[in-house]
Amino acid sequence: KTTGYNFYPKYEWQQQRTAICPLNMVCPPQGKQVLVGYEVSQQTDVKIRKIDDAGKILGGLGEQGATDVSGLTFKVEKEDDLKAKARAVAIDEAKAKAEKLAKDLGVELVRVVSYNEGGNAPVYNYARAMSLDSGVAMEKASPVIPTGENKFVSSVTIVYEIK
Repeated sequence: KTTGYNFYPKYEWQQQRTAICPLNMVCPPQGKQVLVGYEVSQQTDVKIRKIDDAGKILGGLGEQGATDVSGLTFKVEKEDDLKAKARAVAIDEAKAKAEKLAKDLGVELVRVVSYNEGGNAPVYNYARAMSLDSGVAMEKASPVIPTGENKFVSSVTIVYEIK
């Protein structure tokens, strides 16, 4: 999707005939900046859903006319769903620990008094790419995009009233 456009004026220096200068004097160049057009740049976000295709797609951007490629980021689709799953696992584990501890102490859990959630942020683990296929010519080689994993971790604290 297109995220922005920039327009910049493009000027060229047009030299005019130089005046005749007195002997042994340096005359400044005569001329002026003339508007000859505009340069336009377009910013585009590209979403690649198959990480294995990323190098090939990035390598082909130059062939499609892209002159400045930057801001490569990796995101997880449906991140909120993954965070909710991590939270549910954390709550289940906290409940199980509380029930085990209550049994060991000989008390009963009555009700939840407070709940606090922390963490719930992705942990990035990037693996490094080893090398390019030596059978591919360098000018046709696609960039190797290192892959890894995103792990979502949630930390919860549940305080129970006991009796």
